Amino acid sequence: MELTGNYNLEIEIAGNQVPIVPHMIEELTICQDIDRLVPTFTFRVKDVTKILNLIAPYDKESNDIRITFSRAERYDERNIFNVSAKKRRVLSDDSYEITGVLTTEGLFSPYRNRALPGILRDNLIDVVDEIPEIVNHEIGKSLNVNKTVLQPYWTNAKLLRYLKQRIKGAGGELCYYVFIKNTEGMPTLVFKSINELFVSPIKYKFIVGAEPFEDYYPVSEYRIFDYSQFRTFFSAQTSLYHYFDYDTGTYQCSNELNIADYPSLSEYHLVNKDDETEICGTFLGRKNDFSGDFQGRVGQTFYDSITKSIYMWISTWGIESIAPGDITQVLFAEAMSRGNLFVYQPSGFWMVKRVVHVLGSTYMTNLLLVRNGVDTDMDTTLLEAEEVRKQ
Repeated sequence: MELTGNYNLEIEIAGNQVPIVPHMIEELTICQDIDRLVPTFTFRVKDVTKILNLIAPYDKESNDIRITFSRAERYDERNIFNVSAKKRRVLSDDSYEITGVLTTEGLFSPYRNRALPGILRDNLIDVVDEIPEIVNHEIGKSLNVNKTVLQPYWTNAKLLRYLKQRIKGAGGELCYYVFIKNTEGMPTLVFKSINELFVSPIKYKFIVGAEPFEDYYPVSEYRIFDYSQFRTFFSAQTSLYHYFDYDTGTYQCSNELNIADYPSLSEYHLVNKDDETEICGTFLGRKNDFSGDFQGRVGQTFYDSITKSIYMWISTWGIESIAPGDITQVLFAEAMSRGNLFVYQPSGFWMVKRVVHVLGSTYMTNLLLVRNGVDTDMDTTLLEAEEVRKQ
């Protein structure tokens, strides 16, 4: 494997290794997101020989690409992405670009028409086993519910998206995420509720500063986006909703969800104590067999909006196998010198929403972190969270 910059990189197209040096790479990004079912990639290089952009044929075999990368000193921790080209772009300045997705053909074909009776979690494991490109799964135990699911001539991808939007877990869990993460070269299908994701062990720690500290990765740059006021309507304390009850033939409007039941990553929600705004959504149509009161569907929207009240982009060293859904901890170096870790309110736990590996002259990883609020020791008008994750 050729050593390039501060990382190792190997690219194979149709099984043939492509010689790459950093100055040739205009863009090589690999992105995984908790809201996207499969990872995506973009690869753009200067191809002055025109081998890739004009001479090599665009046949079926050339769509199969293998990307292997790691930090220079961590070859044993390399990550491998087997991806499929979906679009090519050739420019007159000899730039050649390929964009595509992780190879998961079994997820999008064939279309199936069937019933899946019994325990939902067991059936989902069977569905994953039908997809040859996926080698592992992390399916939440909250899906141990006895439920017959119909797949009316859908792909497995459409079935998973349908379930995500409607499921209510065995313990009343609401808001699920389904996505494929690729770590250590192993595509893994994740289907878990936020309750299950939030109690996962801390995978990585980050310190905002130029240098690493103990087991903390350094953050060279960060940007924080507060969407709490923009989302006031979506992140109120209560979600009151209407629906038609097919069992009784009556129109109901008495059910509600409350932010107090949300499994928080922070001490405070980005919602004011005196904000009594109620979300009111109407759901009419066919009966939702996952929960007759549509709680799974309403909870998906309500809790997902709360989770994304505040975003933080951070840039750090290349981390090969960090993935969406991982729980991280962020520390500000200056707060340590003041003897108060929460003097900066973004300190604390965050969930990884998006991972972007950027390889060029160097290898960096950009992370989009999300959570519902802030941690602070100062007096505040914010609503204090009741279900807070502890160490």
